[in-house]
Amino acid sequence: METTPNASNKDPLLTIVISESRSEAIAVPTPQLRQSSAALTKTAVESWAKAAGVRIPLDADAVAQILTIQPNKYPDEGIVIARAIQPRPARAASLEWKGDPTLPVFPGDVFGHLLPPEEGAKGSTVDGKIIEPIQMPPEAEVKLGADSGINFDENTHEITATRYGIARLDQGVLSITPLLSVSGDGLQILGTVHPKDYFGDPTTIGHLRNALRLAKVKVDLKIDALKEALAQARKSGAPQENILMAEGRSPVDGADGYFQPAFKGLSSGAVLQDGRINFMERGAAESVQEGQVLGRIVPPSRGKPGVNVFGEELMARDGQPFKLSIGEGVRAAEDGQTYLATTAGVVVYSQAKLSVTDLYTVDKDLDYSVGNLRIDKGSVQVSGNVLEGFSVAAPGSVFIGQVVEGANISAGGDVVVRGGLAMGKKGLIKASGSIFAKFALHATLVSDGDVDIGVITDCDITAEGKVTCLRDKGAIVGGIIRSSKGVEAKEIGSELGVATHIVLGMQVKQREELLAERKSLKEQIVKISNALGSGSPKDILKRTPESKRQAVAELIRALIRLSENLDEVNRKIQDDQLLARKALQATLKAQKAIYPGVSITIGGLTSHVKETIKSAKIFYDQQAGRIAIDQGS
Repeated sequence: METTPNASNKDPLLTIVISESRSEAIAVPTPQLRQSSAALTKTAVESWAKAAGVRIPLDADAVAQILTIQPNKYPDEGIVIARAIQPRPARAASLEWKGDPTLPVFPGDVFGHLLPPEEGAKGSTVDGKIIEPIQMPPEAEVKLGADSGINFDENTHEITATRYGIARLDQGVLSITPLLSVSGDGLQILGTVHPKDYFGDPTTIGHLRNALRLAKVKVDLKIDALKEALAQARKSGAPQENILMAEGRSPVDGADGYFQPAFKGLSSGAVLQDGRINFMERGAAESVQEGQVLGRIVPPSRGKPGVNVFGEELMARDGQPFKLSIGEGVRAAEDGQTYLATTAGVVVYSQAKLSVTDLYTVDKDLDYSVGNLRIDKGSVQVSGNVLEGFSVAAPGSVFIGQVVEGANISAGGDVVVRGGLAMGKKGLIKASGSIFAKFALHATLVSDGDVDIGVITDCDITAEGKVTCLRDKGAIVGGIIRSSKGVEAKEIGSELGVATHIVLGMQVKQREELLAERKSLKEQIVKISNALGSGSPKDILKRTPESKRQAVAELIRALIRLSENLDEVNRKIQDDQLLARKALQATLKAQKAIYPGVSITIGGLTSHVKETIKSAKIFYDQQAGRIAIDQGS
């Protein structure tokens, strides 16, 4: 210790000693104090301390003790009369929880205090030297996250929940993780129900109702589901997740208009008493008389709007009117909805076009004695076979009484074969309408409508409509089947693992061609527009010299044609996009089984069947973005 002599009196009664750490000043008695009868004074003690180098206030209680103690009882080790002033360290922002942060808070709950950071205060040794405070580490700061779900009162430092959820402090950021979620279409509120809240009180329906009200949910709550979830949570002591708490009303699109035929049209055949189908009784080539009613257009219905969970209206699409194209032999009645035959003939209805055509008949096989058959008007009926290498083409429908053997058939309407297609990987069956046959073997088929065949073996089939294989064995084995609207069969593939590929949804080739055409049109329009300059056609011609007006007028006409073509291509692309969205709804259905060796492509994804799947529907799950299987459907 340092001992500093007192300077105030010639016979000092106390010696003031400052410790080596300069943390204490101690008043030690001198021999004179033991012998003196004089009373000590506060002024004298302060004077001796100052003379000794003490620069901080003395301890008042210690000074009072010195003044009252009897000299002979003064402790030899002295009395501490001053201690160093310790610096106050800086304080980081801190969170003071009021409950259990693993349990949920509800809107309006004051669940803690957020104490702001505080700067440190300097200290001092007894002889007046400054002691610096410890600084706050910057990472200790607590902040409210963006969209935190928390209100902070700057006066009281209280933090209040504004939504239902779990309060979390993660790397210095405080927020409330919501326990309510809204489905992408806004039609459902899903939530998690805990048995107790943040304060340990039982969760009630009132808690949840208030939380949903403050979340601006306007539709009625699923009270029964909430009660059941609460009961289960209390029983198990565990939170219940993905509870449907509230649900809006889905919009219902109006039904599109359609043509309702008065004739039988094409069927799968007559049903016999034992349930089998007589394929010969399809009644495909239906004859009508002049003046006979062919059918009527059913108008579209209006859509019914829905409402989301926030009470906002969800628009519904009104049904689109049906556009019927009238071909030869048909006229509209006065009501504009009913259609009549203007001549006797065969009804051909395909791709929204209705005609009554002449029927050209061949009452035998189509062979060398007949030759290729191509007509410019009407439909064709061949009662026998169409032999390999021959061709039949008609703007209407083509009806074959027996088998097509490696021939080429082209129809503006349907192709109906009462026998089958034994093609031997030769020829092509192409229809603007649908294709019907009892069986197809090694055949290539292209249909703008549906394909309905009893047994399909090693075929290449492309259909804009649906491919159905439900008659007889109802099996699709081998080959590739492409369909925009879905495929349904009894069995797909075989137990032998024959490679069979099913492609659902439209192909992208046409879309790529349209996009390329649009790009080319835009480039041509930009080139001509740059050459012509700005302004209306009239203004452009007005400022053009007389000698060049004819050439400029040609450019203007070309620009107008290109713009019209671009509008048409854009419309086709929009239609194409709509078809693509609808194509994702196409499904593959197997009434009995799908065997290993089958591969299914939907929406650009391909799934390979490794094990036999019994009675299943395969579809594209748009929410999960994957191919899904629904068995037993």
